[in-house]
Amino acid sequence: MRITHAIAALALAAPAPVLAYCRTGTRSITAWALTHGGQGNADDIIAAGAQAGYDLSSLRPLL
Repeated sequence: MRITHAIAALALAAPAPVLAYCRTGTRSITAWALTHGGQGNADDIIAAGAQAGYDLSSLRPLL
């Protein structure tokens, strides 16, 4: 979980917008979801991922 906090701290401290890239987008959206975890409703984060074509339901315990 420490790496998640480190990524979140870097993303939140960086000038906006922060862009992440990976070939499939899975790592990028996972980093986005974990960065926003604890800031709102886990269902909203999972729904946003689903709308973009990603199943983030396995991250629910971390959100």
